[in-house]
Amino acid sequence: MFSEYAVNVFAASNEVREFWLGGYDFDNSGTFNWTVDDNTVDKMWILDRLADSDGQYFCTSSKLWHNKRFASNCFLAKAYVCAVDAPLCTTSAEKSIHEQCPHGFIYIEPFHTCYKFFSNIIRFGEAENSCRNLKAHLLSVRSDFERKFLDGFARDMFPSTVRDFWIGLSSQEIFGIWRWNDHSPLIFHNWASGEPSNNLTDQCALMSKVTSKWSAVNCFKEHAYICALSLDCPTHPKNKVKFIYLFVFLHLMN
Repeated sequence: MFSEYAVNVFAASNEVREFWLGGYDFDNSGTFNWTVDDNTVDKMWILDRLADSDGQYFCTSSKLWHNKRFASNCFLAKAYVCAVDAPLCTTSAEKSIHEQCPHGFIYIEPFHTCYKFFSNIIRFGEAENSCRNLKAHLLSVRSDFERKFLDGFARDMFPSTVRDFWIGLSSQEIFGIWRWNDHSPLIFHNWASGEPSNNLTDQCALMSKVTSKWSAVNCFKEHAYICALSLDCPTHPKNKVKFIYLFVFLHLMN
């Protein structure tokens, strides 16, 4: 399939006969590695010509019209293809952004995320399961801007009896290593002074509705919580080869 895409695109130029692939053998071992992380598909690609004895053929290319794969001199000029991760979901054109949020969720535009506030008090694990049943996770806070936004919403949405609520941050997998339940990178934190504690029983995070600071507490305590559902499409690295035609660039030297 990919070779057909390449023929259709590169056929516009009479100068393109070959294009680079992501295989390389810089140590001249005779075994070609691939630049993609998951090379399950690439392992099935057999080179039609292996590295020559002079050691100059450390890179791989493909013939445009014959679907042949060769070891090539890396210093030659050829056309090439760039691969990006393919999205696992698409946005329905028939639905507005607000309609894509599940019932009871609030859409907050700067974060392209739907949020739902639950004032009933339950344990951390129960709260995360409740969110997952809605195809969401406990709230993750990725920036101070998002924290300030959610702080205002929490004050409005939660009753006065709620003083703090679960966020999706815990160190249950490895003590002392805090991670978001939705696997977002932990690039922002807002711990209160002296937090997180070193207490072995305090492995789940609360956010204060009053100060918006975080504290580590026992996961079996019961608190209100917020579920968050991102409308951004996740990407799947295994689709790199399958969707390799997403971006094609022509690079020729005179």
